[in-house]
Amino acid sequence: MKKSHVVQLVTGVFAIGLAWILIDRSIMAPRRNFERFLKVLATAKVGATKLEDLRQQLAQEQVSNLVLKCEGQECSVGLRVENKFLKEVRLSPQTIADAGVGFANGTASEIYIALVIAKKNDNGEWRDDKGVVVRETTERIEACSPHFDVSVKGRYGTSDRDWATVAMGPCVQAEDRAKALAFNCACLTRIGGCSTVEAILPKVFTKP
Repeated sequence: MKKSHVVQLVTGVFAIGLAWILIDRSIMAPRRNFERFLKVLATAKVGATKLEDLRQQLAQEQVSNLVLKCEGQECSVGLRVENKFLKEVRLSPQTIADAGVGFANGTASEIYIALVIAKKNDNGEWRDDKGVVVRETTERIEACSPHFDVSVKGRYGTSDRDWATVAMGPCVQAEDRAKALAFNCACLTRIGGCSTVEAILPKVFTKP
């Protein structure tokens, strides 16, 4: 093999390696980080999980870029990720995943997860278009339903199925809770993104 061919081969392999590193860090790493966060949230319990215990679990799972805020006896631990690279190269609409746990007096009082897909308006500004929000709180103790409640409506007063909210309390059964937390994180890395609430949270909307 000629020396020039060897150089070209090495250069090509090096370029492919750099491209893969760029793809992994820019596209896949934020998704994996959010998936690790959701894994920890799946074990958290409102009314029971302690702040320090959650922080230890997050450290064990190597979840990064967390935001911890405290004001008086109320604290929150959250994570927000975005498909910045795919959005910037115009391969997908802006997609943001946001999740967190709220604490009152050191005990979890709320779990919040949202995945929102935006589109540009006539002024070229990104505007929320479709999304799913899941909330688990201690506020629903009186009803104490073993199932979650689902509401689907148009985001801006339309008749479209653009926006879904899933609410549940501390008595929700394990099967329902698992479905409500099973966000499709592929929406953060998929070319073209996700276009329906069903695609964002498929296990909630899949008919038996």
